[in-house]
Amino acid sequence: MAAVLSNPMPDSHLKDKNYVYFHSGSEATYREVSGTPSWFTSIPTIDLSDLDSPSTEARNHIAKEISDACHNCGFLIVENHGIPDDIIKRTFELLKRFFALNMDTKMDAHAQKNPAIRGYEPMLETKLDPRTQGDMKEAFTMGDCVIEPEQDYVGKTGHQPPSHITQPQNIWPTKAPWWREGLYNYYKHILPLSMKLVKISLRRANIETFCKLRRRTLRDLLTHFERRFLNRRATIKQLYRALIGQEQRLAIKECRKRQRLLLTTPGTAADFKLLLTGWLCGSRTLALPQLPQSYPYLFLLRHLLNLPRSCRDIWPASQCDKHVSILSHMEPSTSQDSAPCIYHPLNPAAREIRLLTLGPSDDCDIVSCQFFTVSLDDEPQYEAISYCWSEHAGLRPIEINSIRTRAPASAVNVLANLRGQKEQQTRLLWVDAICINQSDLSERNSQVAMMKDIYTSTLQTLIWLGDEDEFTADTARTIQSIRREIEENQGFFNDYKGAFVRTGQYGRNRVVPLPPDCSMAAINALWSKPWFDRVWIVQEVLLAPAASCRLGSIQIAWLDICDAALWMYHKQGASPKDLSERCINGIGFTTYLLGPGSRAQDLDSLLGLAKNLSTTDPKDKVYGILGLHYQTQIKRQEEVILKVDYAMSLEETYSRATWAAIQQKQNLFSLRKVSHRAELLVPAEQNKLPSWVPHWDHSSDRHAGDPFLINVAGHTADDGRPSKVDCRIKESRAGTRHTLFVDGIEAGRITALSDTVPPSGTSTYEAIDVLPFPWLCKRFAERHLKSPDLPNDIFATITCRQHLSTDLQTRRLMIELIDAAGDYMPNDRASALLRWSKLSAESRLASRLFPGTCVNRRLFVLDSRRLGIGPQFSREGDVVAVLFGDGVPYVLRPVDLPGGQVPRDDEALEYQLVGHCYVHGIMNGEAVREHEAAGKPIKTFKLV
Repeated sequence: MAAVLSNPMPDSHLKDKNYVYFHSGSEATYREVSGTPSWFTSIPTIDLSDLDSPSTEARNHIAKEISDACHNCGFLIVENHGIPDDIIKRTFELLKRFFALNMDTKMDAHAQKNPAIRGYEPMLETKLDPRTQGDMKEAFTMGDCVIEPEQDYVGKTGHQPPSHITQPQNIWPTKAPWWREGLYNYYKHILPLSMKLVKISLRRANIETFCKLRRRTLRDLLTHFERRFLNRRATIKQLYRALIGQEQRLAIKECRKRQRLLLTTPGTAADFKLLLTGWLCGSRTLALPQLPQSYPYLFLLRHLLNLPRSCRDIWPASQCDKHVSILSHMEPSTSQDSAPCIYHPLNPAAREIRLLTLGPSDDCDIVSCQFFTVSLDDEPQYEAISYCWSEHAGLRPIEINSIRTRAPASAVNVLANLRGQKEQQTRLLWVDAICINQSDLSERNSQVAMMKDIYTSTLQTLIWLGDEDEFTADTARTIQSIRREIEENQGFFNDYKGAFVRTGQYGRNRVVPLPPDCSMAAINALWSKPWFDRVWIVQEVLLAPAASCRLGSIQIAWLDICDAALWMYHKQGASPKDLSERCINGIGFTTYLLGPGSRAQDLDSLLGLAKNLSTTDPKDKVYGILGLHYQTQIKRQEEVILKVDYAMSLEETYSRATWAAIQQKQNLFSLRKVSHRAELLVPAEQNKLPSWVPHWDHSSDRHAGDPFLINVAGHTADDGRPSKVDCRIKESRAGTRHTLFVDGIEAGRITALSDTVPPSGTSTYEAIDVLPFPWLCKRFAERHLKSPDLPNDIFATITCRQHLSTDLQTRRLMIELIDAAGDYMPNDRASALLRWSKLSAESRLASRLFPGTCVNRRLFVLDSRRLGIGPQFSREGDVVAVLFGDGVPYVLRPVDLPGGQVPRDDEALEYQLVGHCYVHGIMNGEAVREHEAAGKPIKTFKLV
């Protein structure tokens, strides 16, 4: 980008010389030019009628006109260019429509969000000359991008895009999809013309001498040029220059000089004065009947908000009669505005981090602290803060290194509460939202990758649970009361906790109550705090050598909270059911599950736990547990195959995480977590993720369509065959996506399906709810199968054979109930209830077994005359396959070829993974052995 300036340079040794100021990336400089006119009165118009003329003289004439225009003016107008008039008309209408959009929509595609520096540029943001106030224009830039489908890179070149290009180089506003479509329509017309103009300009570029030096002819050079620019690096920039009045120009000029504000224009300027009043008086909200949409006013305000308080004019607050919130992108609190002043680059190779010193309180509302950089290799002594980072809390002022800025309010609130009194010692802290430059994607990636080291190197993790409330005192008293009861039963508790850590199983005592001074309301308030639901806190607590909790001014030992949760669940009969469930799902139990001696630190297990915790960024469902994963890999001396990269798309992040989990355990257990909440789309690229990749951002919810995971203990449908699996990024009918190649066999195709079993409206199924299941199942099975042992087959299927631990009498009565189910209509349950009552209260696990395995699933029958139960979105014609590396079968759906074509052979088939299933009669490897005995080959399934 360059601008020819007629004014001489201010430097004394460059006076009386003209120069051109230019910049590229982060470098800005100038060079002397000669023969540059100081002004021009018109822009040349060039006729391109002879652009493709066979006459060399005609083409040279056009080349000379272009060269003269570039040297004397820098601009040119072309006519007879060959672009249809309707394209030009629609393009100008498109530009008017885009630049008239509200600022939020346009800033969604801000160029600073894009490493390629393409996208929207607001007024005053860019400037060619650093001495000027900023360019009075808006702009939008787009260009070549080999991975965007509109540019058809593969069709034009015959090659795949370069492997290092994984992210689009253009950025588009999400709320204006028509902008991308319309601009690309113009781009496809203007690009060929631009390439012709560049090519013909070579004729005036003194290249004859270059050709002689290189011993090449002009024709050779032009041929090389065409081949070289087949993948052309071209951009187009759309500009909009608003008509700015003299008064507004003066105001902007004074604003940029940080002097007095001059606004004299009546009408909208008066409204703008009202808007500024609230800000100048220090209010967080600004007063104005309606926020003006005039571009000069919006961006004047944006720059005004960065002025120090000493430069503000105090206007009467009495003029403010209504309140509106200021737009977030106009506040001075964004890290992009303050980053150059506060954040200096860190060296990841030296394991550098920023720490902040939190000084004592001086009764000032503004938290003041200082940054300094340390290396973890120097073993600094600091505390790490764990808190609930809420994006809805907004921003709050903070002073860092004597610079006033804004930071996430949740982080600043923690610092404000942790400030000691004057006589107390200064604290040295690490707070992620402040110590990491959140606007620097590269730094964010490297610092998140270092989380394991950051938390293991700290003195302790200080957990901030929130401000004091009416339950705080009762909470501390209740935790201590439970702690005393645990100490009185220390031997039993240690055995109980040890068994839980080793197996993940826990017994329950529904009789013995909690101590009488326990407050259920206080405990409920504690476990309802959002901190317990966040994914990041898992590693923040587990990686640190110690942890303590702060609830306002009260400090509670972290392990006391964990032990209290485990004890309360053991005695859940004394507390409300939803409270006991919240205890077991809380972070306290996660701490035990992932603690020393646990087997749950594989990536697959960590991702499964993270599914039910919350994050602001869906990618953090993966990155938020990588610290624990890295720790496990280091202990096992495994290669780190999954790294932090926030530049990757969500699809790429989840696909790589799933593939890493498969590689680590050398099995397909991660595929069991695939749960589609809607029909798979065709074509497959319309789905958010490849079908074999779980939605790690979905918490398990049976009311949203998720089934319970089938307990596969004891199932070996693959007959113990080792997995042979590969993952590649390749072009397929589903587009460019991750494709999983898995060996296995086809066990049959679905020929009939029952209705889907819906979830209950309550958390448990009562006996009266369970009774229809045997009747419906038997009616479906009898319609499609004939078996002398059909009741036993039905029982095994609808329980997925999870009845092995059931006593023989209970099992016999359950099968008898199924056998007799046909004698009772669904609305005539008296006799069935009488038979059901024979089951003792202790043996009524059918109320959990039946619906637990059936909810959001459907019974199906294979063409091999086998009964099974699988995902609710299974269809007739789907394939049931045994994939080597997992003990349960999977329902797969062949992907249709374009136009309904039939593939010539199985190798051309691609499949979507619908979900895992249970098929009675093949769960011990029977189908695999029958397949091999018949001499059939092993098949490789391509999952897309």
